[in-house]
Amino acid sequence: MKAIAKLSGIAKSYGSGDSKLQVLSGFSMEIAQGDFVAIQGRSGCGKTTLLNILGLLDSDYLGKYELFSKNKNALIDVKSLCDAELSHLRSEMLGFVFQHFNLLDHLTCLENVCLPAAFSNQSFDRETLEKRALELMKQFGVDDKRSAMPNQLSGGQKQRIAVARALLLNPMLILCDEPTGALDVDTSHDMMARFRQISQEQNIAFVIVTHDPAVAQACDRVIRV
Repeated sequence: MKAIAKLSGIAKSYGSGDSKLQVLSGFSMEIAQGDFVAIQGRSGCGKTTLLNILGLLDSDYLGKYELFSKNKNALIDVKSLCDAELSHLRSEMLGFVFQHFNLLDHLTCLENVCLPAAFSNQSFDRETLEKRALELMKQFGVDDKRSAMPNQLSGGQKQRIAVARALLLNPMLILCDEPTGALDVDTSHDMMARFRQISQEQNIAFVIVTHDPAVAQACDRVIRV
């Protein structure tokens, strides 16, 4: 499998002088297409910082981060890109799933799933976009919630909407920050099984930050920070 993300010698600290906190030091890893990876470590060790770097949300670090570009069919050093290019690459390559779902309460479930298109430089007509969104919602058994508001959903339903949203633009890498943390055990198990199915069927890589040993054990590789 080809590499789609490569971190080399990443170092990140917060503060300065006596209050300086080093959270990552010389960290390197490679993610290939279709990988199913867990990231574990104690609180404050830099797991979320690492996810922010992978998600192109944090550029204030030392070291090199290369991310695959579909358009250029090659790994690109992200520090060589301007803000507009970074935004395009993020939209092109990445999907995000969060512990607390991050759905917008004033939008319907269908509108939440369609949201990534608003930040993409791709052009979508409304009919095509909603058709794609509804297909994903049907895949996760929540297509009957198209007009519902997020506050009308259970935690599991909210997470299914969030995953459908993450998949809308056909990413190659999905970054998950404690995606099962707000779910009960059975729903967590079901969600991990769905992640695994998506990864295998669509060749999408998953990087999952988790404190849960059961979630980590469900992954093919565990990286400890």
